[in-house]
Amino acid sequence: PGPALWAIDKLRLYISLVKTRFTPQLTPEAEELIGAYYSLQRRVEGRDRHAARTTIRLLESLVRLAQAHARLVFKDVATRSDAWVA
Repeated sequence: PGPALWAIDKLRLYISLVKTRFTPQLTPEAEELIGAYYSLQRRVEGRDRHAARTTIRLLESLVRLAQAHARLVFKDVATRSDAWVA
């Protein structure tokens, strides 16, 4: 059979635990990857007048997503792989 799924209560408990236990900081490599992606989005947007505006909110969201992924996998540090997932 496939992998066992967690019950909703267990999943809620896990999420509650990682939210309170971990406050991941980005590694320099993760910062570099997120910064490079943000810069690329800004450059591409500059060429297309009809593109959605890339704002600082995108950068903030990418950081939060990388940190959330690190928490999900029980880590205190958000690495390049977490940034890649974001």
